[in-house]
Amino acid sequence: MPGRMLKSSPRRPQPEASAAHRVFPILFSTTMVRALIDGQKTQTRRPAASELAKAMPGDRLWVHETWHVRFRDQEPDKPTRDYHDTPRDQRAERLAEDVHFYEQEMRKRCNRRFMPSRWIPSIHMYRWASRLTLIVEALRFCRLQEISAAEAIAGGTGVKEVPNPQARHQPSADEVAGAPPSQFGSHWDSLHRKPGHRLVDNPEVVSLTFSLHRGNIDHLFKKDQDDH
Repeated sequence: MPGRMLKSSPRRPQPEASAAHRVFPILFSTTMVRALIDGQKTQTRRPAASELAKAMPGDRLWVHETWHVRFRDQEPDKPTRDYHDTPRDQRAERLAEDVHFYEQEMRKRCNRRFMPSRWIPSIHMYRWASRLTLIVEALRFCRLQEISAAEAIAGGTGVKEVPNPQARHQPSADEVAGAPPSQFGSHWDSLHRKPGHRLVDNPEVVSLTFSLHRGNIDHLFKKDQDDH
């Protein structure tokens, strides 16, 4: 992997699973959401100073993604309103209908079933609207340049932006051996541009391995509580 190599970071002890599972939000691009759903992404890397570095096995992550929603008016005879036209205090789950997810709609792009003029950025997703939950299985701390090609692939490197789910990109052996580190580094640097955080700076990162559970995090929690 390109860049000056620095001394490996000291290994931190692996946290033990907590009896009380904690919850963290996590943002993903549309491409990474597609990789999650297609089973091509089971890991993510974040700066070691990030909030996610506090996660432990068993903790839950609720996924933020680009989305859209319309809300019913509190007066039933009025038409639904776009997210951007709805007062903040009325953007409630009980009034929500026609929730759409950008990743899902891009798979149907050829028939133009739904295309709002303005999508809602992932950072503004409400917890009640989230449809994907990740459960942390393991984590480790390392230097960014210590990430292997196999780990880069598990993080979604090599996934291509395609509208057709039947045209999913499966990385080849050559990609696993060589190309992904370069793609991984470019992707990382596009998100982390400050000196000290770039690939060439070889920062310490936390690598999270997780399993995907389709469903809203609070519904999953409720099911867990009901099962006990």
